[in-house]
Amino acid sequence: KALFVTRKEASGRFIANLDALRHWLETAALGVDLRLLFVEFEALHPITQYQLVADTHILVGATGAALGWTAFLQPHSAVLDLFPPGSNFCRPGWRQSPHSHYGGLARLASVHHCCIIGRRAEAS
Repeated sequence: KALFVTRKEASGRFIANLDALRHWLETAALGVDLRLLFVEFEALHPITQYQLVADTHILVGATGAALGWTAFLQPHSAVLDLFPPGSNFCRPGWRQSPHSHYGGLARLASVHHCCIIGRRAEAS
């Protein structure tokens, strides 16, 4: 199961092309045993958040407090830590930021961590 923690655009840290990403993932996952779940954590009780994460193999979200749930992922799961364009707080790639907030937490929890720096949305 892949759990995408989403935020409203007003939060300032959001995935600008979330609808296109969701469509692409659903199309790419055809024939693959992969469940995709997109959730706004701020709308959920912490116990519900824990229950979702405890059953997750891939946690994806904009860097922030929600990725603190990395500590409760199953060992050898993965967290994709999404940073905004122009960020210099992570080194992109798998296990390239072992001393960042969530890279360090992932290392301690035996979870794979990948830091990804987003691109600016194209003007339409």
